[in-house]
Amino acid sequence: DGLMRIAVLEPSDTFYLSQQDNLRLIRMPDAWDITTGGAIPIAVVDTGIDLDHPDLREKIWSNAGEIPSNGIDDDGNGYIDDVQGWDFLHADALPQDDHGHGSHVSGIAAADTDNAVGIAGISWGADLMALKAMDNQGFGTWSDISQAILYAADNGAKVINLSIGGEDASQTVENAIDYARNQGCLVAAAVGNSGGAVLFPARLPDVLAVAATDDNDLPWSFSNRGPEVDLSAPGVGIFSANALNSYTVLSGTSMSTAHVSGLASLVWSMNSSLSPDQVVGILNGTAEDVWSPGFDTLTGWGRIDAFAAVNSFNPEYIFFPSVYRSVREVLFTVYIPYLQTNAPTR
Repeated sequence: DGLMRIAVLEPSDTFYLSQQDNLRLIRMPDAWDITTGGAIPIAVVDTGIDLDHPDLREKIWSNAGEIPSNGIDDDGNGYIDDVQGWDFLHADALPQDDHGHGSHVSGIAAADTDNAVGIAGISWGADLMALKAMDNQGFGTWSDISQAILYAADNGAKVINLSIGGEDASQTVENAIDYARNQGCLVAAAVGNSGGAVLFPARLPDVLAVAATDDNDLPWSFSNRGPEVDLSAPGVGIFSANALNSYTVLSGTSMSTAHVSGLASLVWSMNSSLSPDQVVGILNGTAEDVWSPGFDTLTGWGRIDAFAAVNSFNPEYIFFPSVYRSVREVLFTVYIPYLQTNAPTR
């Protein structure tokens, strides 16, 4: 006789139990049984990343073309000694987080996982490109943000996480996002936390706009809404890293966006030849309806389902995202309502 176990990967991180609500909700442990991700870089355009954090320091992207601290732009990209990313506020090579928001977002997406320390990140293998464009109060300029987006696109990022937003649009930022998309980047942005209209740049057509669901798997009441919403993800009471070598709980669509960015990196690790649109199609097509059937303005195509997304690559699971979405939309908006109103009587 032999000993069997359930086929669910449980990481050794000490605070993993504190993440059970959000990670189990999106079936993250089941997804990890299929893949834990590869080195698909995620650029975090935010307040920086705590470069010394025990759960983040080993995940910081390293610019292989740059020699540290020699005062020379070795790779000719216009930035001197940018080994760990760049601080666009202070124009230096130390994108250290002095707020906490950037570290929290980074921990959700790709914390060092199964290392018997702290928390588990969604994509275990992803690198985190630290691009500081926001100050210690959480504010930044569109000019710095656009430069950070361009840097990410030019230096190998595949996913660009924008857990930021504003009411006013910026043509400069829109141009930078267009450039990043042409370079093969997926750009995900938070829709906002006021319950109002979707913020810029999330409302742009080529940006994956992410709303928040709560711990009851329902639309979060403070999450912004509108026809621009593409997806939703857990965003309430999320436990992750801070900028003090420790951990904290935060809520917001910023946290939801980090879930989506981590999952996008995980999906890309299954097939690196996918286009950004194909990755988006998989995320949208495998999302779980948690509000009204089909598309809605609160959750978009639904709340992300990590297992369904990575399992869509199973050869036994025939999956065509655009067809799936169309069939599901017809089923829930036409056929089922027809049956409900035309059901035969007994």
